[in-house]
Amino acid sequence: MKQDSSALSSAIPDERLAEVEELRARIAELEAQVNDYRRLAERLGELPKGRDAEERPFFPALAETLAKTLNANFVVVGELCAGKNLIRTPAIFARGVILVGDEYELAGTPCENVVGKRDCVYTERVREIFPQDKTLVEWGVESYVGTPLFDSQGAPLGLLAAMWSTPLADPEPARTMLSLFANRAAREIERVRADEALRTSEARFRTLCEASPMGVFESDERGFCTYISTQWEELMKRPNEQLLGFGWSSFVHPDDIQRARAVWREASSQRRPYLDEFRIVLEDGEVRWARAMAKRLGDTEPPSYVGCVEDVTDRKNAELNQRASEERFRAFMDNSPAIAFMKDSDGRRVYANLPYLKRFQRGSEDVIGKTDYEMFDADLARKLALNDERVMSQNRCVQTIEAVPTADGVMHHWLVYKFPVEAGSGDRYIGGVAVDITDRLNAEERLRKVLDGLEKTVAERTSNLTSANARLQREILERESADTALQAEQILLRRLLYRQETDRKLIAYELHDGPVQYVTAALMHLETARDTLGGDAVTTNEAFTTALELLRNTISESRRMINGLQPMLLDESGLAPAIECLINDHYDARKITFEHQMRTERLTPLMEGILFRICQEALTNATKYSQSTQIRIRLTQEHAWVRLEVVDQGIGFDTEQAAAANSFGLRGIRERARLLGGHAMIDSAPGRGTRVAVELPVTEV
Repeated sequence: MKQDSSALSSAIPDERLAEVEELRARIAELEAQVNDYRRLAERLGELPKGRDAEERPFFPALAETLAKTLNANFVVVGELCAGKNLIRTPAIFARGVILVGDEYELAGTPCENVVGKRDCVYTERVREIFPQDKTLVEWGVESYVGTPLFDSQGAPLGLLAAMWSTPLADPEPARTMLSLFANRAAREIERVRADEALRTSEARFRTLCEASPMGVFESDERGFCTYISTQWEELMKRPNEQLLGFGWSSFVHPDDIQRARAVWREASSQRRPYLDEFRIVLEDGEVRWARAMAKRLGDTEPPSYVGCVEDVTDRKNAELNQRASEERFRAFMDNSPAIAFMKDSDGRRVYANLPYLKRFQRGSEDVIGKTDYEMFDADLARKLALNDERVMSQNRCVQTIEAVPTADGVMHHWLVYKFPVEAGSGDRYIGGVAVDITDRLNAEERLRKVLDGLEKTVAERTSNLTSANARLQREILERESADTALQAEQILLRRLLYRQETDRKLIAYELHDGPVQYVTAALMHLETARDTLGGDAVTTNEAFTTALELLRNTISESRRMINGLQPMLLDESGLAPAIECLINDHYDARKITFEHQMRTERLTPLMEGILFRICQEALTNATKYSQSTQIRIRLTQEHAWVRLEVVDQGIGFDTEQAAAANSFGLRGIRERARLLGGHAMIDSAPGRGTRVAVELPVTEV
């Protein structure tokens, strides 16, 4: 055979022989690719699927398989983040190490040219082409092959990329293998996303069920419950395990269970929504109403239903109460002595109570839906309609008297109240209540005739009484005026007597503390001098000297008292000079500041005397008790008022305690001001000093 082959080769021209060798090399290359594809298929079969993927994650296994198959230093499985130019990596194979959960921006990377576009190959110098990609520089990547991933709808999903630290001579095997793995990776990403969406949907459904104010359940077509929410447990007041399956039906009221099951069977057999209301019996024996609704989920087999249950006890009770209320209202209206009716906006009656039908001897069919024009003559109907129009136009209750005949033709007068009624739907009606006042009007007419006769008699008697009353009123006024004048005089007299007695006491105190003390002392010294006459001349002389000094003091004190009772300067020069003299003669003028600004040169003698006494009293209190180093006196006149202020910066006092002690000096200040139609204010507190302010109205001199 070898000889035949050699002979054959020698018989074939050289150019044909070269073609044969080229075909043999191509066949060998194809055989190598077929072997590679077989190995690839074997490795694809080795990738984890289903539950195996939970124990051995798919994406790390995929990255490791690709790296080993392609002899790559790095393999990236990337998933495009929704709405962002960002890649999340389910797995990265980096020099034998698996990295999971990293993220990177697409901008400035070779992956940006792959995602959502086409295969991308860089056989060398990829770091220089993408200098902004710090990862390429850090890893020392030289070559790069990437293929895009698309979902089943053709939308961009991510990419597979392999990278080497050396230039890549032939990128085709890598691109082919990445393309083969791309579809499997894309389907796995879609599966993971679907699982996550399903878990999110289920969690959202559970959250919605638990947050719903109604109880939620899932069941099959028999009513066998596979899920019951917390709210249904709370409604039934029983644990979940007692309600699952058919357990819930054991707590339905015995009178309702058969009907409830029949309604469920009918709804499920006809594939229509289920709706029913039934009673449930709680553990403590309380009976409550429940409203259940359910709907089949699509056309799934076996059929599945989802529904909700709510407690409608309050609504049921409200309905019962409403029916009872309606019955009470009907009984009330039918037994009322007044007739009642209601008309719509067109004047047609929509309601009339039983007394209305009896008084007009008509059946309900003869009244309901009829207008006044269909029941009475045109003139009467027009008058009634005018009152109706007043109610609607003015939107208020109208009270009037309407003359309407009853069935016997006798004219009756009715006291009618017509009022607007607005229904919840927005429709407007006219309500009316009427009472027959015919007998009352007739009685009033008879009474009026009697009253007319009485009015004349009353008028005459009234005239006489008026005259007598006028005389009596005049006498009463005269008596009251005399009593008032007498009382005023008595009050004035009491005040004058009180003031006189007070002044006498003050003079007595002054005489006792001043001249009497001095004269007594002088007398004692004179007696001493008398006893020592003829004896020690020095002692006698000292006694006479002391006695003379005391007598001089007596004269000085007497003059001071006279000055205090009625200073001559006050009569001669007025209030301001008298106060200045008072300060200079009787007090330490260095501690006292006196300011005055009067528009009137002189006041009445009484007013000047009162203000002088008040100033003297306040100044004496300040110098004796306040311990103040500075006292300010201010006398001013504004319009028709004179104001006097005495202010110190001393220790102050409690005004309430002073009032309780009935202080004569403070009360005297207030009383003097009040007698002249003015007022006094004494403001003080411990540690805050004292301010005495008096205001008097100015009267003509």
